[in-house]
Amino acid sequence: MKIVGEAQPELPLTRSNRWDDLPSAKVKRPKKSDPFSWAYTYTGYSVDFAIQALLRLGVTRKAMVLDPFVGSGTSLLACSLLGCGGHGVDISPFSLLLSRSRIAWRPDERLVFKYLKTKSSTHEDRHSSKDVLRPNDASYVEGVVQAICKGRSVTPQTLWRKLMNDTTGRFDSEVVALLSMALGARDSTRLEKGSNPIWYRRVESQTESSQASLRISAANWAKTISHDLLSAPEAGRKDITIQQHDFTTLKTTKRYDLCLTSPPYMNRLDYVVAHLPELSVLQHLIPFNLDQLRSDMIGTTRAVRKYHTEQTEGWGDRCRETLNSIYNHASYASQRYYYHIHADYFRRLSATILQLARLMKDRAEGIVVLQDSFYKDIKIPTPQICAEMLNNAGFESSIVRTTSVKAHMGRLSPAQTLYAPEKILGESVVYFSR
Repeated sequence: MKIVGEAQPELPLTRSNRWDDLPSAKVKRPKKSDPFSWAYTYTGYSVDFAIQALLRLGVTRKAMVLDPFVGSGTSLLACSLLGCGGHGVDISPFSLLLSRSRIAWRPDERLVFKYLKTKSSTHEDRHSSKDVLRPNDASYVEGVVQAICKGRSVTPQTLWRKLMNDTTGRFDSEVVALLSMALGARDSTRLEKGSNPIWYRRVESQTESSQASLRISAANWAKTISHDLLSAPEAGRKDITIQQHDFTTLKTTKRYDLCLTSPPYMNRLDYVVAHLPELSVLQHLIPFNLDQLRSDMIGTTRAVRKYHTEQTEGWGDRCRETLNSIYNHASYASQRYYYHIHADYFRRLSATILQLARLMKDRAEGIVVLQDSFYKDIKIPTPQICAEMLNNAGFESSIVRTTSVKAHMGRLSPAQTLYAPEKILGESVVYFSR
């Protein structure tokens, strides 16, 4: 992995050529044995892309970079490697923990395994995780959380704040221990995956011995995570912070020089359901309601509110035309359900852009990575809609790069191929400046 000073573009960058050799934002799913495979997310981009994108945006060591959908933390890792400041925001606790782990340069393996060898708690599980985790596993998680808090002389919620705001690596071992349990829950959960690869359903008939225990799975993940982190080149973590919040309602006086982000795509994938095991572990550390989190996420599959067509004014002509096409589609659920979840997505995207307009400095620049999608036979041009919203918010915006995505659920699902059998999606890099 290249560090600042080595990762410079080969040619002098002008406004006309600086995107020519930008690496693709699309990341192939890694093998489980690949380094940092545990940090892979469907909507993420590579570290190489993030570094090169920031360099083309003119990043300096004094710059402060904003990622309002920090996801797996790739933007913050790039900031750390480049020696600049970065601030990541996300509403999902698992995304925040995963992001924090990407810049955990100094985990102490002995301390990590000391935590993970903690005896299970004897207290009754009062968390909603009991619907996902087996009783023995839930007690184990509770015991580890209690041991970490006792070792640091803090409450669980104070520990969480310290993990997110740690810029020295003091809490790296605790981050690795918690992430190991979260990932280990995938192997020991009461759930099984359904026909959609990111959906889970509860299994009632499992016995306690039918799967590996969370204690064993967490230890295995700890070995992998620690090895990857300790084998990676250490970089100067300068003012890298992470915050749990809905970005659209964030109140801050800080202003940012650059933005690099990738919001959840409008592909009707439920990111909360996809991470139920991991989130159930984190409920032992911080209180949050899974149903409320599902409703608050951009791209939620829940119809959280009903929209009238006149409410879409101000989102741009392309957005309004797309929503009208969905509303008038012959499919039974188009007006009753799908119109409203699409409208909700674009309402939140518009609110995000308006917040960027408030928080970005004069002469700020940024990149948003987005993928288009389909509803039945209607193409949803999300990158073009985003660019139009940015222009309407006072930025100058354009799509500077699009990569074809041929392998996706829309080509694998018989129900989806019925409407558009040869659909090819595009993952686009949307550039903006002011």
